[in-house]
Order: sequence, then C-alpha cells, then structure tokens
Amino acid sequence: MRITTPKPINSEIQSVDDFNRTVIWWKNPRGGASRYLIALFMLGWLGGWAMGEYFALMQVLSGNPNLFILFWLIAWTAGGVFAMRHIYFLLRPTKAEKIILDTTSLIFEAGTTPFGGVSFQGFNKRRNNEDDDALPVNSKSKYIVPKTDVGAIKLERVGERQRLTFDYGAERVEVGFFLKEPEREWLFSVLKQWKGV
Repeated sequence: MRITTPKPINSEIQSVDDFNRTVIWWKNPRGGASRYLIALFMLGWLGGWAMGEYFALMQVLSGNPNLFILFWLIAWTAGGVFAMRHIYFLLRPTKAEKIILDTTSLIFEAGTTPFGGVSFQGFNKRRNNEDDDALPVNSKSKYIVPKTDVGAIKLERVGERQRLTFDYGAERVEVGFFLKEPEREWLFSVLKQWKGV
C-alpha cells in the first residue's frame, strides 16, 4: 500500500512505504521535568520506608509481634510496592506509537506514555463509557489484527475530544491519543484507504 494523501504541514508523524507494507509512527510526549522531582521525593520516602519495614520485620521475627505491628507491616509493604511502581512509571522512557499496515494485517503498538498518576475517577468514567480526559485504556500494548477482523474505523468527537478508534471483536482500540486533530484525520483517511472502505 502506498500512502497517497499528503500529511498535514508540520506533522510529527513519520512513515515508510516498503514493498508490501507501510509503517507509520509518532513520538509520545516525554512528560515534564516535574516527574523527576516527584521521583526524587519518592526515592527519599522509600529510604524512610525501608527503615520502618526493617524495624517492623525485626519485631515480627523476634517472636512477640502484636496485631497492630502485623497489620502495619502488611500495609507498609503494600505502600512501598505502590511507591516503587510509581517511580518506575515516572522514570521509564516513552516509546513511539506505531501502526504497520500490510496486505493481510494491521499491527498496532501503543508505545508508552508519560505517567499521569492514578485516577480512580477516570477509571470509573472509562468503565461506564463516559467522556473523560484520561489516557487511553487499551487492554493490550500490542495488537496484531488480520485485515478481515478489523471492524469499524471511527473518527468521532466524544465530549471535547476527538477520538480515532478501530474495532477488534469486542474491543475498541484507541489510536493516536496525543496526535493533533489534523494528524488524526489524516491517519483516519489512511486507515480507511488501507481497509478499502
């Protein structure tokens, strides 16, 4: 497939046409410098956490723990795991989002996005199919979909936001969350051309 529609001016989308496939990719934002300050604070907190974990564990292993110390140790351990997970997401590098279109399949790699924190309100809205500004929640980071199984390709406005999605069975996969609207519209036309609709 050859892309015939020109990309929008100043687009950050890159594409390469090979013999029997087209590779399209774009960078996800890297996130602000404040994420490093938050990670530094959390690393300092983990130093204090390790001391508290050590003293509680020593009291449990000494053979005379009380119920409060056992409860505190379990909760403190869970808090430490939660903090380490957040530090990982704060410091991991972002990876480009990519679509590969060949004659028989669509391969979509969501890449990685900057850490946006935990939003249970956003999770509940997404679960209830309400509009929100949370990051897209695809169930996987990579999809390999036979061309015949790619369902409806949609570009629609949901609240204030434009969304580009394709259906794969019971899943609706969002593509290009961080793209500008003209870039999303261009990608929509490329996907429609590839699908032949």
